[in-house]
Amino acid sequence: MRRYLIFGTAGLSLLMSAIDSMAVSVAFPSFTREFQTNVLWSSWTISIFFIAVTIVVPLAGNLADSFGRKKVFFFSLLLFTGSSLACGLAPRIAVLIAFRFLQGVGGGCFLPSASGIVSDNFPENRETAIGLFSSIFSVGAVIGPNLGGWIVSQYSWRYIFYINVPIGMLLMASSMLLLEDSKMFTRPRVDLVGVLLMSGALLFFMLSLNVIGESVSTPFILFGALLVVLSFALALCFLRQEKRVPSPILDVTLVQSTPFVAANITNLVIGMTMIGVLSFIPLYATSVHGLSTLMIGVILSPPDHSQ
Repeated sequence: MRRYLIFGTAGLSLLMSAIDSMAVSVAFPSFTREFQTNVLWSSWTISIFFIAVTIVVPLAGNLADSFGRKKVFFFSLLLFTGSSLACGLAPRIAVLIAFRFLQGVGGGCFLPSASGIVSDNFPENRETAIGLFSSIFSVGAVIGPNLGGWIVSQYSWRYIFYINVPIGMLLMASSMLLLEDSKMFTRPRVDLVGVLLMSGALLFFMLSLNVIGESVSTPFILFGALLVVLSFALALCFLRQEKRVPSPILDVTLVQSTPFVAANITNLVIGMTMIGVLSFIPLYATSVHGLSTLMIGVILSPPDHSQ
């Protein structure tokens, strides 16, 4: 019975993160309107979350093996819950973006650490348990837009974040009571320099697109081009760093593999398209067609392909 409660704790944490990541898309027009900002800056509330997840996921498994899955899982819950409260209280868009990044860091730690917890508690049915656990994210993708649309239409976009606080506190209490850490930890091998270089490359590239999109004037274009050059320079430094360290974030030999590169280019295009659509549809539906927030949530729900 205990291990099923552990599975429920790990699964609910992933569901909470999945719902939140999708529900924010519905609140996108509300950010633009309430903070009196433009679409470019409001879109950072979505993209910065996924940037943080991208940065943290390669490290989370290493940290869980080094410090124990229970500690990493509890820390991710604490960070996600605390940053959710801060997002709900954000007085301006810059503060919301900053805490969305921290929320992404906490959310990015859920999947690796929780997957390890599920794997440890179901050794005889590991593949089935991990498969069921992974499918929870798809469930969250369906619930998120609908729940977010209902919350925003009935209350406020801030309650999308507030609702995570009691759930997160419940999960923290549950993890403290149910989880047990392994006594065998490996020595921490975290490539902090690689993390900083990768983070800088991603953030400067995103910022360059934002700056160029702000205005077509020469100073903005030149500044945006400078940020692009800086981003690519950091990316090259990151690749050189990964060749030298014993425990790299990215195995550089994979970059030389054609199937690996092709698969990730495909994922990049799909991700750009998906996030772009999720960002554009709510604003378009409200400003052009005058649809309600609740209806936007229905529109953003993935279609049923079972028929």
